[in-house]
Amino acid sequence: RGKAAALLLGVTGKEKEGEGGEESGEVGEVTSLEAEYGSSLQVRMVRRERSMVLVPEDWVLLSSATTTVKFPSGHAVLQEGSCSSRVFYQVVAGTCDVQKMRHDGDAQGGPSQHVVGSLAPLDVFGLMSFVLGVPPTASVVARTDVHALEFDFSRLSELFERSPDVGAGFYLFIASSICSLFVKVQDGQKANIRKEALGDR
Repeated sequence: RGKAAALLLGVTGKEKEGEGGEESGEVGEVTSLEAEYGSSLQVRMVRRERSMVLVPEDWVLLSSATTTVKFPSGHAVLQEGSCSSRVFYQVVAGTCDVQKMRHDGDAQGGPSQHVVGSLAPLDVFGLMSFVLGVPPTASVVARTDVHALEFDFSRLSELFERSPDVGAGFYLFIASSICSLFVKVQDGQKANIRKEALGDR
């Protein structure tokens, strides 16, 4: 479980060492924050944001609500447009292809799958379905044999009822991950546009 927890953030001992000072409420730290952010209200907001950052012990707790799953090469872990199962995954070992359906037609005039990205160890996928309960917006197919961590909405919800602070930090992590994914998608789309403009398909 400790290994699974470390995978999610690549957490190190340094992050853990920095935890105690923030919670101690020492005068020196508050003075430093006030010098940087100004008003005491801003200081409280900053301290609150920092308190929501998950530490290694939180990830160990979260790992207790995960399941390790294996997918053979060629298996469709997620299918674009299928019913949401309110789970998301993190790749532990192996690689996956992210595919989107295009309706520009193949030889028979039907829709075809196009690879639009790839996933490697530490990458997560299925976040929008997990959070919003909507169908997956892309398919994820195992390129090699894949080991992954599966996070189930109902199991995590039970955990967060007992540990609401961990839940708050977890959803902050989810929001950050979704923003990072949007940036990657936009960068990929821009690269594809440049290739098409240059005739390099």
